[in-house]
Amino acid sequence: MKTKEYDEALSVYKSTVQIQRQIHGNNHISVGRALDRVGLAASYSDSPHNYDWAVAALNEAFLIRYNTLGPHHCDTADTLNNIAGVHLRRNELEEARQAYTEVLTVRAAIMGPEHPAVAVTAHTLGKVYMRVANYLEALRHFEFSLRIYCEAMRLKDTNPTVAKVLKDKDSTERMMVSMGYR
Repeated sequence: MKTKEYDEALSVYKSTVQIQRQIHGNNHISVGRALDRVGLAASYSDSPHNYDWAVAALNEAFLIRYNTLGPHHCDTADTLNNIAGVHLRRNELEEARQAYTEVLTVRAAIMGPEHPAVAVTAHTLGKVYMRVANYLEALRHFEFSLRIYCEAMRLKDTNPTVAKVLKDKDSTERMMVSMGYR
């Protein structure tokens, strides 16, 4: 989607939030869903001002979903994942790491430790650890992701997703060697 389309979507989603609030009140799950969409659309806009909208909307959506659906619901975890993504795009790496760690824990608990969403989250968390130069944790998360893809899902090294994780793992190992690890 292009920036203009995200801006248009953001406008529509903001209107949807207002309508849902009028119909259902402030804490209804449909308001949480609409706020999640506002946050997601705002997070992909080029305007830095929209990142503030994204964080505010996603935090409110998370609270509504957490209070309505509970902490171990896929929609609650998805909103937390969206929050982590905003922190990552804002280069708020500690906040992103904390949120992705929680997402990984919750997804593994509700979907099982071999679910593809767990592998994606582990890979993303590994990339966050790379950016903060915690290479051992990065490597551990890349290997965890690869175990799910290659052993549980039986994907081959030629699979594009597996190839990306292998490339990140290889980069991490080379960085560790160059810095005297291993």
